[in-house]
Amino acid sequence: GENVPIVKVFREVKKQTGYLIAYNEELLKLSKPVTISVKNDPVENFMQRVLSGQPFEFAIEEHTIFIRRKAVVVN
Repeated sequence: GENVPIVKVFREVKKQTGYLIAYNEELLKLSKPVTISVKNDPVENFMQRVLSGQPFEFAIEEHTIFIRRKAVVVN
């Protein structure tokens, strides 16, 4: 897709992989639309590409992908 809202991308991930995606809706208001095309990419690689340039990180536990805000490093 091109300039797709990240929530729509997450819905497609769930539909195509069966993985649940846990996130805070307020947090996703910080997201930017994404442009991505994928074929036969492992879920972890796909999520890294989708979240590249976004203020989020993810963790996968069993069949759930947890989305959270990136940690801020303070010097």
